[in-house]
Amino acid sequence: MIKTAVIGATGLVGQKIIRELVDHPWFKITNLVASEKSKGLVLGEFMPDLASGENGSLEVISTEDFAPHKADLIFSALDSSRAGEIELAYARTTPVISTTSAWRRDPFTPLLLCGVNYNHIPLLRVQQKKYNLRGFIAPKPNCTSCGLVLSLKPIYEKFGLKKVEMTSLQALSGAGTRPGISGLEIIDNILPYIPGEEEKVVKEPIKILGELTKEGIQEAAFNISATCLRVPVIDGHLLSIAIETKEPTTTKEIKEAIKKFNSTNDLKNLPEAPEELLFVTEDLNRPQPRQDRNRGRAMTVTIGRLRAQREPSVHFKYLALTPNTGIGAGGGAVLNASYLVKHFLKWNL
Repeated sequence: MIKTAVIGATGLVGQKIIRELVDHPWFKITNLVASEKSKGLVLGEFMPDLASGENGSLEVISTEDFAPHKADLIFSALDSSRAGEIELAYARTTPVISTTSAWRRDPFTPLLLCGVNYNHIPLLRVQQKKYNLRGFIAPKPNCTSCGLVLSLKPIYEKFGLKKVEMTSLQALSGAGTRPGISGLEIIDNILPYIPGEEEKVVKEPIKILGELTKEGIQEAAFNISATCLRVPVIDGHLLSIAIETKEPTTTKEIKEAIKKFNSTNDLKNLPEAPEELLFVTEDLNRPQPRQDRNRGRAMTVTIGRLRAQREPSVHFKYLALTPNTGIGAGGGAVLNASYLVKHFLKWNL
């Protein structure tokens, strides 16, 4: 079993990672790490349903007390304001799988999204050399970017893209729990601004869908505009997306491209991989957060209401429902880790 540590273990994303690792066939949780104020907590105290399990008595230690070389693999769910230096320090000895934004923009660091751009993984060798690391830092994208890019990938590959416009209706869980959002702010209300979110959604997809060259990642050449709203939904980000393709096509051809993407992505035989990364519903009243956020064990993005005014066309609209705490956060991080362990690190499983 691969010894794993979860950093930022007591937060919402950290807890999701823990749930993904419990009973995992390859990974064993050996360390829970968080801030000094959480030091001494036992897993069963902040995740009571796991109290009687194998990991229930694991005690949280502080980031200062953690010895990263004692773990084979580290999952980081730290606050991004603290993550940059800490993840770099840990990566001196140990691979770090990150859910934070600290290293997403670094030119020597791939921004890995399951099934989309694992061909960028060789850039980790450049990162190791640049920063003198025995391990590495492998971040995943922002949770909103995950659903957007997954839905765009088969369309971009087959028909090209000129322009993407997206409005997101984002769940409360995307804001975390500390400090989080108060009930008085969000009940009977919509918050029209999420600090830093729109900038991430504009910049991350063109890196993820870019081409890896000898000089680094050449970003994809299409424009994105984004408006991100916080809505009173517990889990599940609903994205309203309008695209302009380079080549005229039809809704039928787009659905065929999605079907091919599901059958040809490189996630086979990984424990967390869903049967379908993308699911297209023909129900005009779907996707809905409550109905679709757990599809594929919260690892499938649901697409609905794909339409055009006339066909063939270059202008299409659709909705995409992203399980933001699943494939958009902890689940996506563990899936990235499984792929890296099997295909990049090539450890014995």
